[in-house]
Amino acid sequence: MPEADLHRETALVLAAGRGTRMGGPKALMQVRGQVWWREQRKRIEQWVMPQLWVISEAVHVVFGPQHDAPPIVVGDDTAPMFTSVLGGLRALAVDPPSAVYVLPIDVPACDVESVRALRQAGALPSVPVLATTKQRGHPVRLPWSFVETAILQHATDPAWCESARLDGLLRAHAVDVEVADQTVAVNLNTPEAVERWAST
Repeated sequence: MPEADLHRETALVLAAGRGTRMGGPKALMQVRGQVWWREQRKRIEQWVMPQLWVISEAVHVVFGPQHDAPPIVVGDDTAPMFTSVLGGLRALAVDPPSAVYVLPIDVPACDVESVRALRQAGALPSVPVLATTKQRGHPVRLPWSFVETAILQHATDPAWCESARLDGLLRAHAVDVEVADQTVAVNLNTPEAVERWAST
């Protein structure tokens, strides 16, 4: 896809969790002396595409007064992560992008070369795989055609929504794309993980 078409894709950041192991919402944790949501937002900006964040009410209280906060949807911090995915996709369905890059808040945004590699899968969902370790990571790229047929058309069924998981939906459809950027496999889900990554 030409660079001029990147505005038709959207980054969907999942930040509605409680962050129990971190002592609070991960969007608000301190990394390298800066609140994480600001660093993550800046990292995603290199992708040159709009962002939509699904956040908890606790994060919304902090975002509210900030002039540089990204566009948001308020999610339920007691619900499974897939509920946040659905909330974001339903919001985007008003004016659908051509594809969505799903990124949990605790995975640092990768470099733009990795995003370009994921885009080469075209109409198929794609998952980054770290070339050196073969470890799968994020962001996961979902073409909007996949969003419509594999997710949104089933999302009116409460039982389906309760049992669905994004990794399960992708298992039979996604293409693995090898990338060099190690951040696709980073998970800042404990204070120790944050300290290790911040020191690199």
